[in-house]
Amino acid sequence: MAQVAFSHQFSHRWSNAPQAVKDALLQEFEDIMQLLDADTDLESFEFTVPDLHAHIDAINAEVAAEKEAARLEAEKIEADRLEAERAEFEALEAERLLNEEQHTEQQAQAEETIDLDQQVVPAADTDLVEDSIEAEVDNNSAIDTDTTADTEESDTQASDTTIDTSESQPATVVDETEAEISASASFAFDNSTPKAELDADFIKELESRIDDYLSEQLANMSEDLKSWLREQVANRFDNK
Repeated sequence: MAQVAFSHQFSHRWSNAPQAVKDALLQEFEDIMQLLDADTDLESFEFTVPDLHAHIDAINAEVAAEKEAARLEAEKIEADRLEAERAEFEALEAERLLNEEQHTEQQAQAEETIDLDQQVVPAADTDLVEDSIEAEVDNNSAIDTDTTADTEESDTQASDTTIDTSESQPATVVDETEAEISASASFAFDNSTPKAELDADFIKELESRIDDYLSEQLANMSEDLKSWLREQVANRFDNK
């Protein structure tokens, strides 16, 4: 019986072939062995799979469709995840801006209250100073009146006595200090977030190369089997 010589990559190709393709090829081998049996009626014999090539092509197309569906599903899941992350980020950013705006308003109100307090306190101090000056003036006027009366009563002693009166008035200086409050620097939010993206084109190219490679190798294996089949059939007819 003739020996079939397969390439050294046959084991690798066979391991990576879809299970449905393996089952179809094994069934084809069984049909061929049955055909080569001396008790088999050649006129009534039929293969289990009438067109092996068409059957394998259909299987490969189905496998490719499943891979494409899985790829699309993975892309959809990734897109949904990115959309959820984007919505969450926008919600957090909106909340942060709202909190920052409220904080700014509260700080502005606090500064306005401090300014009003600083304006009221100097006004009260000024009123006290004015009241003190008026009291000093009234006191000095009373002293001057008493001195004039005494002078008129003692005219004879006025030429011998010289009265020097020095008046001193207190000076009050009011210093006003204004407090300056600087608003806190706004917080700079870093919204740069690196995200890993799936290179779908690269994966699709690899899948296409694998499919082309597997189809080519299976075609070579089919040609080997055909040659072996022709040789076996020819030998059987020669023996009869």
